Amino acid sequence: MRNELALATIALSLSGCFSTPAALRGNYAAIQPGQESIDNYVGSEVRWGGIVSDIRKTDAGTCLEVSSYSLNSLNSRPTTQLVSSTRTSQFLACGAQLDTSERRHAKGSSITAVGALARTSVGQAPAAYCQDGALYAATVHAQNGDVCTVSLPVLRVSAIHVWPTPPRSVGISSIGH
Repeated sequence: MRNELALATIALSLSGCFSTPAALRGNYAAIQPGQESIDNYVGSEVRWGGIVSDIRKTDAGTCLEVSSYSLNSLNSRPTTQLVSSTRTSQFLACGAQLDTSERRHAKGSSITAVGALARTSVGQAPAAYCQDGALYAATVHAQNGDVCTVSLPVLRVSAIHVWPTPPRSVGISSIGH
């Protein structure tokens, strides 16, 4: 009986790693941050995720700038740890409930957010950030000398989940040293 109880406890604790958190569940539009004509989808409910690359105060409130990654189909976690992972674009996750004084919304945090799409935010960035493979490569509208104009999709966050940092793997060569 004790072994069965222990196994049940382990199974329940692991199930959280393999299912989508309750606040993120639902049916969402299959729209991606790097998709063209994204302003045609304003108001659509989406589920996006990635790694927080910056924190901004805007007219829309506090926004997390997020390097977008595809989401794991089982738990909706950004697939940043997988070899097949691809960063698609940047987006802004904005909302009153984002408390950037908390470490959990800090740069480098892995997040998944749900909410409605708002109009894109247009701004300028140094041209070096707009080259192929660079931070804003998928969002460039124009480039003029040292500056490029970028357009970032805006997600009005209704719920957000900050993922715990996965444990570092330990290689065999590091054991006992």
